[in-house]
Amino acid sequence: MDERTGSGGAGGGAAAAGAGLTVRIADVVTWTVQPAGIPLVVAKVITDQPGLHGWGCGTFTQRFRAVEAAIDRHLKPFAVGRDASAITDFWHSAMHNGYWRNGPVLNNAVSAVEMALWDIKGKAAGVPCYQLWGGRSRGSAAVYVHANGREPRQVLEQAQEFWRRGFRHIRCQLGGYEGVEAAIDRHLKPFAVGRDASAITDFWHSAMHNGYWRNGPVLNNAVSAVEMALWDIKGKAAGVPCYQLWGGRSRGSAAVYVHANGREPRQVLEQAQEFWRRGFRHIRCQLGGYEGVEAGRAGAAAGTFAAAGGSGSAFFEPGEKLRRVADLFAVVRAGLPPEAELLYDIHERLAPIDAVRLAKALEPYRLFFLEDPLAPEDLGYFRLLRGQCAVPLAMGELFVHPLEIEPLVRERLFDFVRVHVSTYGGVSAALKLAHLCGAFGVRTAWHGPRDVSPIGMAANVHLDLHLENFGIQEWAFRSPAEEELFPGLPQVRAGAVDVGERPGWGIEMDERLAPRFPCDDAASRRPVPRLADGTSRPY
Repeated sequence: MDERTGSGGAGGGAAAAGAGLTVRIADVVTWTVQPAGIPLVVAKVITDQPGLHGWGCGTFTQRFRAVEAAIDRHLKPFAVGRDASAITDFWHSAMHNGYWRNGPVLNNAVSAVEMALWDIKGKAAGVPCYQLWGGRSRGSAAVYVHANGREPRQVLEQAQEFWRRGFRHIRCQLGGYEGVEAAIDRHLKPFAVGRDASAITDFWHSAMHNGYWRNGPVLNNAVSAVEMALWDIKGKAAGVPCYQLWGGRSRGSAAVYVHANGREPRQVLEQAQEFWRRGFRHIRCQLGGYEGVEAGRAGAAAGTFAAAGGSGSAFFEPGEKLRRVADLFAVVRAGLPPEAELLYDIHERLAPIDAVRLAKALEPYRLFFLEDPLAPEDLGYFRLLRGQCAVPLAMGELFVHPLEIEPLVRERLFDFVRVHVSTYGGVSAALKLAHLCGAFGVRTAWHGPRDVSPIGMAANVHLDLHLENFGIQEWAFRSPAEEELFPGLPQVRAGAVDVGERPGWGIEMDERLAPRFPCDDAASRRPVPRLADGTSRPY
């Protein structure tokens, strides 16, 4: 028996639950663990029936303390005493109860409890959770794995090894990933201390970007509290240039564009050539009528943003994708059998039109899908992207609200939906989304990296096995510590994953081992990505 939660095995209350008794939620215990370098959030829902409990995932790695506080301070008091079988009612009422809804913190908190309730229902019925939704639609679910390297040859070598091991879907990346009270105290305070108090605009954007998943009432209010205080400081200071009153600097210097106009192309060219000789590098060229913009690189120095304080900065050059990725896939496609399915993740790092250019350049290499070509803020470009190329598109990793994704589904502007299930709001929300997508020919490809807990991954696989419109499952290999901490973790064989026939999610967390893996708050702090001129950009 676990001393912290006062519960033993998984099946003791199943008989009572199956006899028609109302099973009540008696307690909710939140665990934050870090068995392999990434903070994970899981919740254990304990019922009033001895031995009957469930596990759920609420992992938001970059703001895990905020999720922990949301569960302990808000969701737990809301859940205790409720009918554990009324999952749909719990999900809707928990979302409505906070008035402002959705957002990555609250969605993950609700998801952690809601997933655990599905686990309880499956255990009470003595069946795997996918049986609760109508049973299997396939024998096992294909997965894709990650081949990374600094050079195309290194990526190819990893991809060839995966191919030999039976994997047929391989995502290829150059360089891989670099490697409200609680939100302020645990996350925004460490992020803000040491920063320029006058740089309000930069603080707002980088604080939003720094959590990876953005928006939602918890993070928005936390950022607003600090940002308003900075405006107060600036007003009290007085006597400063106006740009200080409007948010301070966002970069070391600001490039400008000038206008080259004329009735004939030759006139426009002559004006543009003169501007170039005078040192202008951004020149808008227009043949009368409505005005447009033709962008270029400023090459401006970052100035004070080279050392912006807080968690620091990481500068990047988005043009590298345009220059190198097509060559990467030329090498990989030539080095693998033709039936290999290759994927690539833009990770929203390009300007929308550059994403279109890259997608067109990758068409000859027959990708299985191109992931996250556009940021959530640039969804209007999907029509242009779809109209320009036939590369299958995957989208949704950063979505936290159904209305963000519904127009894209309805217009069939992408092919695979890739939400992070807990951040999207849990299994109930994912099921509704998948059913919507199925009606429009969009397949699922749930987000499944290492910052989905093993419990969250088990829930993904249950969905994979059930849904008719399943496409592919992202897969991340787990450490021996994770295998030990989460017995029952789904296993991959010959490039496919199954969960067996164990009741519920079929996975537990060994609470006796959890104290060996305390979370490190510093693991959620990352440098702010910036362009060469110091502009803060999304991850």
